[in-house]
Amino acid sequence: MTVHAAKDRILLVTLLILFLYLTNTNSAQNTKAAAKYPAHLPYSFSNFVWWSDGELRALLLKRIPGLGDEIATTKRSPNTVLRLLKSNC
Repeated sequence: MTVHAAKDRILLVTLLILFLYLTNTNSAQNTKAAAKYPAHLPYSFSNFVWWSDGELRALLLKRIPGLGDEIATTKRSPNTVLRLLKSNC
């Protein structure tokens, strides 16, 4: 075997090992089930001493149509509720 053939063989083996390593790590990541994050989460108000949880929900429902017992996990929904609470409902 020539020196050139030996270098080619070493390069080929190195690339094969790298390929096997990368395909094994990618397939291991793909086999894990992705955690399903809920689209809505329950909420409550426990730190308002002047209003009960029900009173605050009723006031917010007047300003946010369709607001139920759960709030969407988008950034916009909690910010809307926070903004309305700061504006004295």
